[in-house]
Amino acid sequence: MPSRGSSSVALAVAGPFAWARYVVEPPSMEPRGPVCVELGPGGAVLGYGNGCPPGAPVLGDVVAMPGLCEAHLHAPDAAIADAGEDLGLHELVAQPTGLKYRLLAGRSTGDLKEALSSLARLLRLQGVHAAAVYLEDGWVTAPLAVEVFGAAGVALQPLPQPWEKKAPEMLALLRRWRGLGLDTVFDVEEWELRLLASLARETGGQLHVHASEDPALAALGDLQAAVDAGVSAVVHLTHASPGEALEAAERGLGLIYCPVSNYYHLGALPDPRGIVAAAEAGLPVGLGSDNAAWPPPGPAYTMSASYLLLRPRTGDRHVLARSLLYAATTGCHRVLGAEAPMALYRVPLVGYSLDPVVGVVKRLVLGGPAA
Repeated sequence: MPSRGSSSVALAVAGPFAWARYVVEPPSMEPRGPVCVELGPGGAVLGYGNGCPPGAPVLGDVVAMPGLCEAHLHAPDAAIADAGEDLGLHELVAQPTGLKYRLLAGRSTGDLKEALSSLARLLRLQGVHAAAVYLEDGWVTAPLAVEVFGAAGVALQPLPQPWEKKAPEMLALLRRWRGLGLDTVFDVEEWELRLLASLARETGGQLHVHASEDPALAALGDLQAAVDAGVSAVVHLTHASPGEALEAAERGLGLIYCPVSNYYHLGALPDPRGIVAAAEAGLPVGLGSDNAAWPPPGPAYTMSASYLLLRPRTGDRHVLARSLLYAATTGCHRVLGAEAPMALYRVPLVGYSLDPVVGVVKRLVLGGPAA
């Protein structure tokens, strides 16, 4: 077994086996290592164990862990990056009068495709394996996103949105793409929300909806309405209590938290105990970047920044780190109904970290995929 001081080598190894510093296994996300990894095409991790053939290379500060997953991203916003930095959330993104919608209306299909393609490539370069993506003007952007995310090698759950908030168009988008993204449960009548949720279940699709992002909507009971309707996932939960979030997860809804975006746009943060409770129970819970135009997109950055923002609000940084890593990988894949593949990531200084998972959460953003 290699020593702590073993030298690293390039990842273009000649054989199918190599030593990684650690493996982090779901659902507890506890590290152990060093481990011998068996590599498949493209550096995929086929398996791992305690022994390698003689001469197997040592991959330095490399961790085998579940693949990254982006749980919530408004992808067309990439075409209007950094617009309206001085505006509040509602002035910026309220449909259809917010600055974002006025600017998107002026973008050509070619511009939208190139921005989506650049975003998809950026996520893949970060080692993202799957993403749930809201797609404004869904009839135009959904086919573009399916094409460019597929070309980039990122498994996509498209969540198109209609240009106007009308239930017949929402039903048509859901049937066509097996996905739909709603801004709030109040976009439609209660019976229409139930119909959309039922259709998503029948077709094996996904219906995601923002919930408890804003204190006024939370006070109106938007989270409970989403739970009662049986949507697939609720996004933000900024003003939901840990108990409310856990009840939603126990009733089969995926939980998606976007702490960095919440802090950026509203100066608010969700209660981290909701993330921790869901992660410790192995429930579907993910981390989202939210708008592609403003905070940097990608789960590694979201995970690192969320740790720094939420650490003062939790009693145990080790538990928080494991919960955030679960949400950025396995938990997010569970929201999407998929298994997270094991992959290799380079994490600077992880071999010297007194808690390797804290090291992964804080510094994976400075590394990236190792193969």
